[in-house]
Amino acid sequence: MRLLLICLLTALLLSCHPTQNPTQTPGGEAKEPTISIPTKQKESSNTPVPSPTSSPTEISPLIITSAPYLLVESPAREYHPKWSNSGEILGFVSDGVEKTEIWFQSAEGSDKRLIDIPLDGDLAFVWSADDKSLLFDAYDETGFLSIFTTNLETIEPIQISEQGWGKGNPCWSPDNSQAAYVSETDIWILPMDGAAAYRLTTTNTDEWHPYWSPDGSKMIFTSDSTGNADLWVLDIATGETTQLTTNETYDDRGIWSPDGEFIIFVSDRSGSDDIWLYKVADGSEFQITDHPGIESMPSWHPDGKSIVFMAEFNGNWDIWGIDLFE
Repeated sequence: MRLLLICLLTALLLSCHPTQNPTQTPGGEAKEPTISIPTKQKESSNTPVPSPTSSPTEISPLIITSAPYLLVESPAREYHPKWSNSGEILGFVSDGVEKTEIWFQSAEGSDKRLIDIPLDGDLAFVWSADDKSLLFDAYDETGFLSIFTTNLETIEPIQISEQGWGKGNPCWSPDNSQAAYVSETDIWILPMDGAAAYRLTTTNTDEWHPYWSPDGSKMIFTSDSTGNADLWVLDIATGETTQLTTNETYDDRGIWSPDGEFIIFVSDRSGSDDIWLYKVADGSEFQITDHPGIESMPSWHPDGKSIVFMAEFNGNWDIWGIDLFE
């Protein structure tokens, strides 16, 4: 009993006095988030374990093969994690002292570097197919959120959307010939050949968070056309839309798996923002995380076997991973 009390007291003291990492000061060096090597952690009282709401056999061959494991941790908030298409680099956004920043780390967690884009904003980004460029949103010179690209060798942002009206939630088509973004509550398409942008959706409701299917034939997005946020799929060729989720709370941030067989998304149907999985073949759904805090902004590893996401398991926005398939 005495040993148990000592352990509990030690844990409490550690939680109240976290280790301080280097931070950025005006005119000083950039802070360096503490990077944890992405290996599976042993389950413990401090490691959240997903609590599925249904049997894994209901979405065969789904197997949650690990508890969530910590990838990036620092006093700042980290979010928008995205693996490069090669699987060699994990990119993420971090709150800086003076502005938002994009950071890269190696897959092994042993190397990290700041991508010093001279713009501020949400910096929600996606990789180009060849991993040589980024598409992202940031504030332009007029103060509106706009869409930019940057070559990762020169780090010189180029604004590709017109000025005026905020534009965000950018994503590239699989062949990078088009970019999609959200503006004026609709989804727009911007051809990368210089042609004018055009509306893909023209409704009286809000649509946001578009994401192309791996073959480029469809786009998943969130819409509140039924009175709450649900996932919908639009057929690019026909313009037909199909509602995927019908939950009474909200479902958001749907992203196809690399093979197109599953969709990960965020839902608060269990009482807080958690990560869920949707099986395209039969519409079955499976809860991946179950924690009182927020888990959001999920994305796939390019091998389709694991995901990364933002979570506040430890009271701060950090980057976590979880293995789903063998």
